[in-house]
Amino acid sequence: MITHSEKRPYTCEVCSRSFKRLDQVTAHKIIHSEDKPYKCKLCGKEFAHRNVYKNHKKTHSEERPFQCDECKALFRTPFSLQRHLLIHNSERTFKCDQCDATFKRKDTLNVHIQVVHDGHKKYKCDLCEKAFVTPSVLKSHKKTHTGEKGRSARTADRSSPATER
Repeated sequence: MITHSEKRPYTCEVCSRSFKRLDQVTAHKIIHSEDKPYKCKLCGKEFAHRNVYKNHKKTHSEERPFQCDECKALFRTPFSLQRHLLIHNSERTFKCDQCDATFKRKDTLNVHIQVVHDGHKKYKCDLCEKAFVTPSVLKSHKKTHTGEKGRSARTADRSSPATER
């Protein structure tokens, strides 16, 4: 039986990701299509899978039921807490292959490569000339135009995850 083996005989033709079962690759292929039936009523973002949409909705909630035992920071999802826990580990296991920079998280390494080495800044501010690597940084930047007070990574309440320094 393939379920408990490491074999992944089914491959997505678009991204080459492999799967153990045919139904898994079939469900995965939806992310590559234009068909995204789940739309967030708050921000308009669209999703191919219901479970991803349900997780996304939590990003709009102020409820943060998951707490870090070490620093008491609060998070909306278990995934966010797990990702945060890496900052308490002193190991910087993700090394840039183009320079000597090292990172605790793979996503931080990816952003580093995009900004420093690839010059990718695809999220452009429609109010000025600045561009950013991630939509969240653009959103924070836009608050400088409106005067809106945003959450800062350096706030004392520790209710939002700090960015990796």
